[in-house]
Amino acid sequence: GVGTVEGEVSDGWIDVRWDHGESNRYRIGAQDSYDLRLAEDTATPPISEDEEDEDEKAAPAAPTKGDAPAKKGRKQVGSSAPSKVAEADSSPKEDQTSAASKMQKLKSARKKQNDALDSAWVPDDIKKMYKTYRDAKVQLEHAWGQTPVKFLRMILAAMVVVVLYGYCTEFNNYSQQMSWGMSNPSIMFKAQLRNGQNVIIDDYRDAYWWLRDNTPQDARVMAWWDYGYQIAGIANRVTIADGNTWNHEHIATLGKCLSSEESAAHKIVRHLADYVLIWTGGGGGPF
Repeated sequence: GVGTVEGEVSDGWIDVRWDHGESNRYRIGAQDSYDLRLAEDTATPPISEDEEDEDEKAAPAAPTKGDAPAKKGRKQVGSSAPSKVAEADSSPKEDQTSAASKMQKLKSARKKQNDALDSAWVPDDIKKMYKTYRDAKVQLEHAWGQTPVKFLRMILAAMVVVVLYGYCTEFNNYSQQMSWGMSNPSIMFKAQLRNGQNVIIDDYRDAYWWLRDNTPQDARVMAWWDYGYQIAGIANRVTIADGNTWNHEHIATLGKCLSSEESAAHKIVRHLADYVLIWTGGGGGPF
């Protein structure tokens, strides 16, 4: 069949649209192979003078504005209006000529490239690997534009969108739960006893207010760094460490004081702080 060349030659491949409407890509120099050849242009036969006279006699008068458009026929000689058929026919011819020229240039460039590679001082294994890579690249570019591959790419893209939507929804729900928990006050929280009774745990605030009301204003309070800002903000007392303490040795000393035996810890604490705030756990409160 005869088809129309579309686009330009790319690495020895060319796109062709056939008369029945389908299009495909073919090799013209790729892998040193040719799947088709360019058809030669057929010149339009000239119109004789007798035929021109007959056309002039049969040609109807020029239509006025109110008349219906004339039926399609042979173009009149001397008409200044360009022929749409001629314009439509000239484009494929130009494309075919351009494609043939580009095919020859590509074939010549590929030959020069192969000659340069063969003459280069490179191990044969490297040459073979390069040629394999080049052919694989051309085949991949050709397959990338095929209809089945396009369909597969669309399916994969849809699957990625569905999976990402699920992860995004899960992340959003988790973020909402975290924001709800972190938005509530951290020194008072609601709890439930074993008998089902709801209680409010207010031990932190109670301890801070006790420090505020029962200790000197210049008192130094030792506590784990988590409670440093709350002691400074609510109890209005100086703390040994808080969330902005970056000195590792300072934090290590604080941890040793809070985790050592009481008599051993007291020997260190008495040089650093006046009061120690600890959480006893097991149903107890801060002391």
